Amino acid sequence: MLEFPQDGNGRETEPPVAYLESATGAIYLDKPHETAVYNSIWVDMTGHVLNESRSTSLIQQVAEEYSRA
Repeated sequence: MLEFPQDGNGRETEPPVAYLESATGAIYLDKPHETAVYNSIWVDMTGHVLNESRSTSLIQQVAEEYSRA
């Protein structure tokens, strides 16, 4: 999700854009119903991610497992 700064009155200067990148190109979606879908997905995903400390621990654990292999 690409979001842009607000103006001095707190209004959007540009609407948000969903940016999707693939191996063969990219798509920019800017219609409100499109960005709402991707914003909902983003919010849902952020509720399932590890925090910084747990992410660091997991990366260290996996690195140790691979170094022993």
